[in-house]
Amino acid sequence: MTRSPEERRSASCVRAGRYVNQSTGYRAFIPKPLPPDTPVRVDGELQVLLSRADRALGRLDGSIQTLPTRGRAGGSAHRLAPAPRVDRP
Repeated sequence: MTRSPEERRSASCVRAGRYVNQSTGYRAFIPKPLPPDTPVRVDGELQVLLSRADRALGRLDGSIQTLPTRGRAGGSAHRLAPAPRVDRP
């Protein structure tokens, strides 16, 4: 049986934990303790998704390594120039 993404998210949220409405108006996610009662099955679809996520994290890590740091660039490359002043009538 193939479930929709919404059904999968809903089912995983029930298994992973629950949302609790807070008095301040937001919802907090309360995770269930680990390890789960029923072990996680890594089937073909999940393996593909995990592999894609791992590659995406690798690309992100690689791109972060190319960003200049304050020490190397002296910090000036990270500062924006002040906006020009415009006098309005």
